[in-house]
Amino acid sequence: MLPPPPRHPLQRLQVSDGLLVTAERWQVAHQYHRQRQNLHFQAFHQGGIVSGLGVCPTVAPAQVANAYRDGRWLQVQPGVAMDDQGNPIVVPDPVTYRIAAQPTTDPLLVYLVLKFVDPDQLEPRTGTHVVQETFRLEEKVAPPEGSEIELCRLVLLPGDAPITLPQNGFAPVANELDWRYRPRAQARPQGSLTLGYLTLTAQAKPEMERALHGLVAALPGLYPALRGDVHPVPLGLRQGLALTVTDMQPYDLLHLAAAAARGLTEAEIDLLRAYGQGGGTLLIEISASESSLAEIFQVWAEVMKVLSASATGVDPAMVAPLCHEAAELERCLALEITQHLPALAAWVGPSQLRSGAKRDTVAPGADPSPDWPLAGRLTAQHPLRQQPFTFSQNLMIHQQPLALFHWGGVVVAVGDLTGLWGGPKTQFMPRDSLRSAQELGINLLHLAWQRRQWARATPPAPIAEAAPASPLDSIYERLG
Repeated sequence: MLPPPPRHPLQRLQVSDGLLVTAERWQVAHQYHRQRQNLHFQAFHQGGIVSGLGVCPTVAPAQVANAYRDGRWLQVQPGVAMDDQGNPIVVPDPVTYRIAAQPTTDPLLVYLVLKFVDPDQLEPRTGTHVVQETFRLEEKVAPPEGSEIELCRLVLLPGDAPITLPQNGFAPVANELDWRYRPRAQARPQGSLTLGYLTLTAQAKPEMERALHGLVAALPGLYPALRGDVHPVPLGLRQGLALTVTDMQPYDLLHLAAAAARGLTEAEIDLLRAYGQGGGTLLIEISASESSLAEIFQVWAEVMKVLSASATGVDPAMVAPLCHEAAELERCLALEITQHLPALAAWVGPSQLRSGAKRDTVAPGADPSPDWPLAGRLTAQHPLRQQPFTFSQNLMIHQQPLALFHWGGVVVAVGDLTGLWGGPKTQFMPRDSLRSAQELGINLLHLAWQRRQWARATPPAPIAEAAPASPLDSIYERLG
């Protein structure tokens, strides 16, 4: 995740007639412009490679001793990059570099990174008043961090096998250069999220990880304003060390299966309520085949399929009654969900689950939507239907209706949603179905991101201080 720009106020030189310009004051004046430029870059951009900086194998330089004349030499081509602080890195000429890592028993993953070097941090040179900003090449066995820019990576095998160009750049093998993860300088996303999933135990769920990774992978192409990260370790609610709100707050969206939600203890319900109050969003997925929901959902799904075909083969006079019937069935679904998930009342409050009275008839030409308020139902203007992608009232994913409900920090999906983001089911899905599932998932991420932003912008409630005790009170206490 990209760190936010620094929040330190900038200081600049106050100039007046007769001001004596010293080296220190000159530095203050120019440091202000550098910091302002870096702040602008960090606010709107993210670091990466601008041009050039290709990496390829090369021969050892002529002056190198025979002991180091092997197949581990690389050449970095000239180019330009920007680090995440906004510092330009210019490589004017080709640079040779030898990979020194030598695995002994197991393969070793090595990263070649580029770093900006501030000349002020180097030993000062005498005899000149001009210094040149420079750079440094380093190899690492840990992923790049901070201001480091990855130029390539490779898996080294034990032995003396040389480093070579990849036969297939999209699937390099051991001892071949891997260029797939070179970052490009680009616009900074508006926001970032961390996704995860909850389980009653610490057992991992690979299918859920694939689904979340599939949704996050769709962000750069479909909605680059958001960036996501998936934490691969499940949050087990009943591990040896109990989870706390602090453990959960880094996650903006957490998935919880309905079967696990029904078996929560009072302490776990309180924990998830505090998570939602802190701006977190909980996604609960209920199978459409659940016994208590199956019959209502099946009838609702048939009505929604008829409405989806209303543009071609349904009498227009039937659309309004069908819309009303669909809304009434959604009301029944919502009531069944509240009984299916008793913890909902504790998470969002009983008042948010109450619904008013419905009307029995629909006047010709009137608004087909019911005049009774339905808590949890997605209206046509609900963010899950509108931001950033627009969906009609009929949510059809892969030719199957999907029922969505939203109560505060809880989103309930009846049907298969996450399975359409990634995994075996997506291999044979039509492109339109896959895109619809991804766009609806991005709407969910956008909702979770907005909730987190609002929570961060809301200051904590002030703690009321106890009124100072009256001197007479202390006297009466001593007498009593």
